[in-house]
Amino acid sequence: MKKGLYAFYILWLVLKLSASYAQDTLGRIQALHQRDLNQIQLRWAPSSPLIWQLANQYGYQITRYQTIPQSDSILSKGEVLNNSPIRPWPENRLNQEQGVSDWIGVVQAAIYPSESQDQSNNSVAAGIIDNYQENQNRYAFLLMACDLSLDAAQAAGLYWEDTTSIQEGISYVYQISLHEPPPGQVILPAVLYVDASKTRSPLPPLGLQAQLEGNVAHLSWPTDLHYGVYSQYTVERSADSINFTQIQEVPYAFIQNSEKDKRAYFLDTLPNFETNYYYRIRGISPFQKISAPSEIVKLRAIPDLKGLAILDSTKLNSDGQVDIYWSFPDTLESYINGFQIQKTTDPVMKGTVLSKDLISPKQRYYGDSLPSTSNYYTLLLIGQDNQVISKSPFHFTPVSDTISPLPPNGIQAEINAEGQVNIQWLENREPDLLGYRVFVANHPHAEFVERTQSLLSLPQFQDSILLNTLSPNIYYKILAVDRHYNVSGFSEVVAVQKPDTIPPVAPLFISTAQDSSFMQIRWQNSPSSDVSRLGLYRKYQSDSTWELLQFWNDSFPSSYREAVNFARLEAFQYKLAVYDLAENQNAQTSRWIRVERRQGPAPKPFSLKAFVDGKYIRLDWTNPKKLSVWRSTIYRKVGNGPYLSYQVLNGNTQGFQDEFPPSPGNDVYYKVMLELEEENQRISSEELMIRY
Repeated sequence: MKKGLYAFYILWLVLKLSASYAQDTLGRIQALHQRDLNQIQLRWAPSSPLIWQLANQYGYQITRYQTIPQSDSILSKGEVLNNSPIRPWPENRLNQEQGVSDWIGVVQAAIYPSESQDQSNNSVAAGIIDNYQENQNRYAFLLMACDLSLDAAQAAGLYWEDTTSIQEGISYVYQISLHEPPPGQVILPAVLYVDASKTRSPLPPLGLQAQLEGNVAHLSWPTDLHYGVYSQYTVERSADSINFTQIQEVPYAFIQNSEKDKRAYFLDTLPNFETNYYYRIRGISPFQKISAPSEIVKLRAIPDLKGLAILDSTKLNSDGQVDIYWSFPDTLESYINGFQIQKTTDPVMKGTVLSKDLISPKQRYYGDSLPSTSNYYTLLLIGQDNQVISKSPFHFTPVSDTISPLPPNGIQAEINAEGQVNIQWLENREPDLLGYRVFVANHPHAEFVERTQSLLSLPQFQDSILLNTLSPNIYYKILAVDRHYNVSGFSEVVAVQKPDTIPPVAPLFISTAQDSSFMQIRWQNSPSSDVSRLGLYRKYQSDSTWELLQFWNDSFPSSYREAVNFARLEAFQYKLAVYDLAENQNAQTSRWIRVERRQGPAPKPFSLKAFVDGKYIRLDWTNPKKLSVWRSTIYRKVGNGPYLSYQVLNGNTQGFQDEFPPSPGNDVYYKVMLELEEENQRISSEELMIRY
């Protein structure tokens, strides 16, 4: 409970010391402290050039508050430590003390600049800008000098040593503020809490790294890890990792130019080759306290080997191999791990290393057994750290090429329902391959036509074809082309089966005739080769659906016989439906048929008359007994050919004009079939022959 109350009191005191400034301010004062034996050292700095100039005029005041750790009480009454405001030393004292430290001279130049400034610029605005920039520069140089020298900080009025009654077990809160600032000017003070029972030594710097280029050591370390802890560093070197000496005469000061500068860099030249050198750094705090050393890094100097490995020549031998020769000083072989040969067919492209393992440092030759037609060789020098030290310029070696690539193989093709064909094949292994060409045909023995408009760089192709064609397959073959335009042979032909979207040809009704009490149906089957099923249906005029009479799956007949239904005398139709393997279908419907109830002999054939003109043949006939005819069919044959259905006429027509007679010198024959409406009966005409 006491620990919690004590922490609360400390927080309350710090907030109380700053509470009266919780309004718009010009800036603040920032401070650091160091507990050292019987004193507490304080260092502070104003946050802007304006506050710095006001502080130089009014001075600083240090107020100390005492607290008792692990106690419920707090001594809140402040004690002013300085009897008079803390200000920079007068100019005459700075002149006297310049021999103590060179940085005191920087303080004098910053606080008391010379009056010999250039007054040639009469522009008021330019003078204001120049004065502002000068104040910024003097302020920055003064803070740098104070960070690097306690004498300079004391001379600038930015340092104080509290040696009055420092007691063990007592903690202190220091407030550093402007002494009687001008009215209306609010500047936040610095507030520090110091536990006098604890003394801390600066921790060693972290993150030291080292790289070697020739005999120059490149040291670097992160400064953001030590921000506010170290203002300077010393760099130490050793040849035995035990006895270190400081390299530079004065400590190394890191100046941060921007927020991105988060690493310090230091260069050192190693005195000798073949010697191990060890480096470490120490940090120096703004109170001039030197930290423990950092971790040690080791480097070993080697000669500068850049440009010493030279690719001298290449030669194409009788076996088709390119022999590569280079030179490198024998005396420096111990400083490298070996060589590598890199090759590319285009100097703008990244090369590939020819040898799996490093080439021995003693070797000066390598053979490329698989050269390309264009070869750009580079020699890589590999150091002891397996990093590339140097890279020779390209050495170009052309090789004539008359060898064609192998035909593509491993072709696979797929087609979807929209007719998109995706083709893939195995990639050719020739290093000088330029691309592929794809050819297509509708038959494996037909002429193939190139489908690609330009060479394909990848072993894949997408095509789009029409599906509504009679050919069931589409055929592809591919060839490869190299960079010297040597062409391979064709690949094997790959057949791609098209999705079947074309229905089979419908069957053709030949006749529907009543024979006594049976109906005889004859038809011509579909000529399509992919027919898988045939169905015969019947529908009466008053029905809405078709009735299946017979279905055939294997062999397909060309006729069907069924008993006549004399109980249902309304007109009816037959339908023949045909299906293929893809379930595409087509159908033909017969004429309307009526059951014949009349008994007696069939009507006699009627006669035809003809009128022949040079451009047409006119047929005329007379309807016997004035029967009601719903359809007339004209049949014609030429010479010894078969009769073919030539024209169908609806209604009670009694004439027809043939606008397309045969060529002169042929005999032409005509017949007319009348189909009656009331009864299922047909009346045929006599045959009429015309010598045309």
